[in-house]
Amino acid sequence: MKILVIVDENPYSMYVIKEISRISLNTWSDITIMGFIDENEKHRDVNSTSIAQAMVEYLQIFSSSYNDSFCPYTFPKEMHFSSLDKNHFLLSASGKKKLNLVISKNEPVASIVNKVQQERPSLLAIGCDKSYNCQWKNKKVPSTVAQKVSCSVLVVKETKNPETIVCCLDNNHITQTSLELINQLATLYKADLKIVGIAENNLMRDRVENTMKEIMLYYLNQDIPIWLEVVDKSILSSFLNQVAQKDMVALWLGKQSFLEKFISKEKINHLINDTPSTVLLLR
Repeated sequence: MKILVIVDENPYSMYVIKEISRISLNTWSDITIMGFIDENEKHRDVNSTSIAQAMVEYLQIFSSSYNDSFCPYTFPKEMHFSSLDKNHFLLSASGKKKLNLVISKNEPVASIVNKVQQERPSLLAIGCDKSYNCQWKNKKVPSTVAQKVSCSVLVVKETKNPETIVCCLDNNHITQTSLELINQLATLYKADLKIVGIAENNLMRDRVENTMKEIMLYYLNQDIPIWLEVVDKSILSSFLNQVAQKDMVALWLGKQSFLEKFISKEKINHLINDTPSTVLLLR
């Protein structure tokens, strides 16, 4: 698995790092952690900027999560960013698996989209504060990025583990990668799974239920508690609003997704920016 983690200097970024470090213990993922220099600090040496200092702290947190466990990364004794080009800086902790910290002077959203195109990660993880409509310095970076990239996106807004992960099913295409990612998160949070199928009519309901049964067997074989529910498309919006107040919401949204007929971009933005729960977009 390849994971791209987007961070800034705020506490929610530290929480994202802790979550990804826990996932990496089980997956031995290739990881890139990316941050951005504040406009007011672009004249300074990169290693004296607030984002560089924060990212060094994040790397130390990442390192401490392994303790006596075998570690696929090699953490450097000297935490120092070196220039890649005039706008990018690197601190590498790669070993058997890749762990790179990258700082950019460029505009965040375009840089993140470019990074996703270059590295093709399985997952992009980013944090935000639900108290401030999930904004970064008065900009809706997480929701904008989530709409623009082609990979799965995890937007983390809470420091507590969800009791349930509610997964809305795409009837057309579900990848093995997305199934395994849900598996990792359910194991990480010790959460129950609720798989929700969306029905338009009785014929569609039969098809949805058959797909749900296949997924149920997959997760039961992983010893993950699972519940099934079919929701009519007419109440889908209110259903999502309700579950997003307390549960983690996961939406399967691949290319030509069945769900995209019923869940608009505005609705996804609302779930990310205006609800308290963590949101996972699966692609």
